[in-house]
Amino acid sequence: NRMVLQRLLQKAGHRVVCVNGGEQVLDALEIADYDTVIVDLHMPGLSGLDLLKQLRVMEAGGGPRTPVLVLSADVTPDAISRCEQAGARAFLAKPIVATRLLDVLADIATNGRVTAPVAVVGGRSESANPDEVLDPGVLDELSALGMGEAFEREFIVQCLNDADGCLGAMAHAMENGQGAHVREHAHALKGVASNLGLVKLAAASGDLMSLGDAEMSREWRHRLAMLNANLSHGRAALEARGRMRGTAGKGNNDRTDQG
Repeated sequence: NRMVLQRLLQKAGHRVVCVNGGEQVLDALEIADYDTVIVDLHMPGLSGLDLLKQLRVMEAGGGPRTPVLVLSADVTPDAISRCEQAGARAFLAKPIVATRLLDVLADIATNGRVTAPVAVVGGRSESANPDEVLDPGVLDELSALGMGEAFEREFIVQCLNDADGCLGAMAHAMENGQGAHVREHAHALKGVASNLGLVKLAAASGDLMSLGDAEMSREWRHRLAMLNANLSHGRAALEARGRMRGTAGKGNNDRTDQG
């Protein structure tokens, strides 16, 4: 999520410029130099992969090459290989592990040049139990960054709104037989779910992405109902987590007052 990335990078002392979409990234790079570019593999319009290819044409001629970090919930050998071949400096899986992102940026700053591409794969979602609704470690890590409770609440609300939007757009695409758009929205939903630690919702979104056209036309109503149910369960789990954290915080404050 861009909001989290922006706050994380600013907290770490980086100056951040945000734009909307791949075309705007290329426009920004035409008028100014940047130490690093962070893009999503599946941006609307110009994808991260297409951006990499166009950027390398722009920078042809032996001059310095801008390091590009690619983010994606689509962590497959093929996706990583295509990004590496296109010149990505690193490939980071969603949800982003803050320490790994900052380590990559520190490596770029220390070396002062682009070294061989590396694949940086987040380990949080890989270690989660696919049968559990919520992996609390994802949001716990966000809390540990010290961005404040208000920011975390805003982040959760925004992500849940994004998830609702993905499901609505997915239903519309399914009703119109637009399988490619269904997969795009499923990918976006997987990313949102991963950012919140909603393990079952992320897994179900990934399963939908992998369906063939014939399977999708047969199963889309059932799949959509399952996604909606997983989101409802995830929302309830997040609310329960919030209540527990509020109770724990109140207990700590009470003990402090008594002392």
